[in-house]
Amino acid sequence: MSTGVAYAAPLAGLGGFDIAATEISADNMVLYPGVGDTSTREYYPQTIVELQDVQLRNLWLYKTLDLSSTPGLTGQARVFFVSAGTSNAENVVVKSTAVATDGEARFEDFAIEEERSSDPRGQFEISADGPVTFERPRINAHYLASGTIVLSNINLMLCYDPDGDDEYEMGACPSGDPISQSYRLSDRPNQPDPTVSEGDDQWAFDGPIRDIGESIGDVTDTVTKGITDGISDIGDTIDDIF
Repeated sequence: MSTGVAYAAPLAGLGGFDIAATEISADNMVLYPGVGDTSTREYYPQTIVELQDVQLRNLWLYKTLDLSSTPGLTGQARVFFVSAGTSNAENVVVKSTAVATDGEARFEDFAIEEERSSDPRGQFEISADGPVTFERPRINAHYLASGTIVLSNINLMLCYDPDGDDEYEMGACPSGDPISQSYRLSDRPNQPDPTVSEGDDQWAFDGPIRDIGESIGDVTDTVTKGITDGISDIGDTIDDIF
């Protein structure tokens, strides 16, 4: 079974963190209803997805934190995580309130079924006993766990937007919605998986790293100039004395 699914925005007011990838594939999948907590509610209905032997290509994950109630701070902060290339995971469980793709979703041995149960969580199930593939998926998740995961070329950044306008003045995070930008990675099907050091898609990781380097360079230049000016002033003072 193959279907193209348009992107659907996550529900407002529920919290969650955003996950996206160029592609996620697995040996099989089962999806069923469940209940879990979010950052704003102790209990809320969610879908639970279980995946076996998972491959993730170009993983993006971020969480935006409202700092308006934090003493001494304003605006928002963002934790931004990127893993370039292909990562592998086993026994993955995701709890979410929105799942969508910006491309095809392919399933083998696909089934949707009801079951008799006194518990609503056991009354409905979507499954694929064969391989599944999601092109450019996006997930508004509240829980992500894996028995084992091996990530490649990771970057973890914390950024600060003091005026809450989605422009992160402090840190190296992309502004606006970084996950929608990540879809550009899959618009070049003939390119190899991007890594930090090769491939035309290196832009996704060069930018943040370059920004960090420039920030460090600016600080170094400022400190060096301050020391140089200070030594020059001392020299002028000594000359005046003598």
